Amino acid sequence: MQKVKPIAGRHRGQLYQTLAQAERAGLPIEQALKLCAALGDDVGAAVALTWQRISSGATLAAAGRRAGLWSGTEYEVIKAAETAGITGQMFQRL
Repeated sequence: MQKVKPIAGRHRGQLYQTLAQAERAGLPIEQALKLCAALGDDVGAAVALTWQRISSGATLAAAGRRAGLWSGTEYEVIKAAETAGITGQMFQRL
């Protein structure tokens, strides 16, 4: 498995804010991730990998973790939120 560098810490708040706003607006995850890609080159690369993995059947939580969008702890929180169907609320809290 290829080692992926996590996104820069300065982008994390913007990432979660953008995902939360997109969720509230009713955008599908593909469009929400595309909005996030504009935050920086590292985010864009991680978003592309995340979408590729989602398209191959991975969950958002697992795909984002393997692509470097979120860390282990964030992964666990997003995984639980995804299961409960409250990702928008959880992105807002993150």
